[in-house]
Amino acid sequence: MNYSRFRFTIYWGVLFLASCATPPTQEELATLDYGTCPSNHETTIKAQFKGGLLTRYADELLIWPPQKYWFKATPVEGGNLYAGYLVPVTAEQTFGPAPTDGKQLYGFMFYNGTLVKKIAPWQLQTLRIKEAVGPFPKDDRDWQQGHSDGGGNRVLLEYVLPGETVQNWSELVSVQILSNASLDVSAADFFESIAAAHQSNTPRCAVVRHEILDSGPTEVLFRQALSDCAPLRDEYSVRKVIRGPRTMTEVSYARTSEFNAADLSKWSEIVGRARIMNECG
Repeated sequence: MNYSRFRFTIYWGVLFLASCATPPTQEELATLDYGTCPSNHETTIKAQFKGGLLTRYADELLIWPPQKYWFKATPVEGGNLYAGYLVPVTAEQTFGPAPTDGKQLYGFMFYNGTLVKKIAPWQLQTLRIKEAVGPFPKDDRDWQQGHSDGGGNRVLLEYVLPGETVQNWSELVSVQILSNASLDVSAADFFESIAAAHQSNTPRCAVVRHEILDSGPTEVLFRQALSDCAPLRDEYSVRKVIRGPRTMTEVSYARTSEFNAADLSKWSEIVGRARIMNECG
C-alpha cells in the first residue's frame, strides 16, 4: 500500500526589531554550508542544561528533531552568519525549588555535529522555525481536498473521496493546526480538553466515547465515537494529537459507520504514522 507522504509546513513570521541583524544577501544564502546532520546532539544539549539553572528539569527536556537552518547574529553579538542544523528544545526554567518562568523554547545550532550557537528564548521568539507534520492520514484511494481554511492561529484541511463533499461524506480525512499553542499545554492536556468538550455536549450526542490507543511525551493516538447524535450523523474516528515546538496538530480519519477490527487496525497504523518530521531522517 502506498501511503501519501505529503507534508505540510507552518512558518512563523519573522518579527524584525530595530536591533536585529541585517538579513543575509541572496549571494550569502546561496553559498551556505549546513554541514551534516547531528547524531549525538541530545547528549550535548542535556549537558548544557545540567550545568545551568535548569538542572532540576534536565530529564524532562523536549528535544525536537533537527532542521536545516541559518542564523544571523546582531551587530552587538558580532554579526556572524551561522549555518547548520537547529534543534529546538522545550525546558522549564527554575531559580529554586519551584518553577518561576514556566516552559521556554531554546535553540541549539549544530555544524557537523559540533554545537556552534545557542539561541535564547527571547531571541527565538523573533525567529521563524519550521514545523512539518506528516504524512497525511490517507490510504491509496483518490482522496481530494474538499475544504481548506486558514485564519488567525488555526488552519483546517479536509479531504473526501470522489463524489463526496465535506457536507455529505461517508469518510473524511482532516488536519487541524493551532499555531499559538501554549508551551505549557501537552498533547495529553489537549486530548483531555477534546474529551471534556465532547462530554459537555452530551445532549447533542447520547453516546460519547474516547479510548487512548497509544501515547508518548508529545503524541496521543486515540479513537473517538459520537453516536445517537440526531439530527447530526454519527461519527467514528481515529485521531492523533501531535505537540510541536510551537504548534498543536490533530490529524484524523473519520467515518459514519463503526470500525470492525481490521479497519481499526489499518487506520490506527495510518493515522499513527503522522509525526513531526525530521530532516535528518
